[in-house]
Amino acid sequence: MNLGLGYRHGINDKTDFFTTASFASISTKVSYLSEHESNDNNGYELSLGVRSMLTDSFEFMTAISYEKIEGNDTSFKFAGFYHFTENISAGVNFQLSTDVQYLTFSARYSF
Repeated sequence: MNLGLGYRHGINDKTDFFTTASFASISTKVSYLSEHESNDNNGYELSLGVRSMLTDSFEFMTAISYEKIEGNDTSFKFAGFYHFTENISAGVNFQLSTDVQYLTFSARYSF
């Protein structure tokens, strides 16, 4: 679960600076044969970034984030979103951190 707030400031009509602060709660459960293990952690994430509409339909975002949940981690995020309409878009996100790299695909509805 992740619950957060953000603020954005328009640099110009196509580019925004943004910052977010989020509370995160992670629960993991692992079972293998007769072994069971579970772990619950709470923490927070802080992000600063820039997003820009490069064309009328394509948005690019980059951000740096600091996360403290199980340990401390800094990550860099890059994302591209294609806007089918003003409210509906699909995206690809890449996140690079100290130990892990993520590649995710998403759908977004903005209101």
